[in-house]
Amino acid sequence: MTTQDTAVAGRALTALSEDEALFRDSVYEFADREIRPLVREMDEHAKIPRQLIDIRLYEPYFLDSPFSAMPG
Repeated sequence: MTTQDTAVAGRALTALSEDEALFRDSVYEFADREIRPLVREMDEHAKIPRQLIDIRLYEPYFLDSPFSAMPG
């Protein structure tokens, strides 16, 4: 076991690193600000507004996500 493995093994699985916590908070803020207001409409129409996918998912903290590699 390496030193890095030991450090990770000693940390609880639910404990987030500073970067992970920052990413979690950014995603929460994005969802609260951009998605929450549209939930009722999305449920009623069973659709996600295209502008939410086209524009919002490409904000800086999503650029390295699987969504950035999706075609069209």
